Amino acid sequence: EEFLNLGGHLKSHGYSTAAFVGAFPLDSRFGLTRGFDVYDDNYGSTSSQEFSYIERRAEVVVEKALNWLDNQSTPWFLWIHCFDPHQRYNPPEPFKTQYEINPYNGEVAYVDFTLGKLFAYLEENDLNDNTLIVFTGDHGESLGQHEESTHGISISDEKHDFIIAGIFF
Repeated sequence: EEFLNLGGHLKSHGYSTAAFVGAFPLDSRFGLTRGFDVYDDNYGSTSSQEFSYIERRAEVVVEKALNWLDNQSTPWFLWIHCFDPHQRYNPPEPFKTQYEINPYNGEVAYVDFTLGKLFAYLEENDLNDNTLIVFTGDHGESLGQHEESTHGISISDEKHDFIIAGIFF
């Protein structure tokens, strides 16, 4: 059975749709491209021995998304996936130095800084008043709680409730 995703729903209502993803778990081979005119999962390399760690930094993802936005004249739906705050915490400078004791927080600060470029673009192009921004996450990080250092399957999974007001067409 075919399920309609948000990209597909918006595309059926005349939106241009694009996804720019940051890591292998969202690779196009897993069937996530449905409903997207553009699905950019080019990580630059697939030579890693551990496929789950093939990723690209948020700044690369956001830059590609902004290049796509520059060419949009119709309503658009854009999915930006930033993978950085995941295990193997290694934020770029200056966040690596600023958050040396807690590199997870450094990666979160880095993504926050990088998304600021998206927000600045929206403001500079007078798109703020007609743009809905939704932040989602599929899990939290245990960060040592319950003797779990990442976000593995556990009876104590760290979760976030997600509530959003409905938007209907």
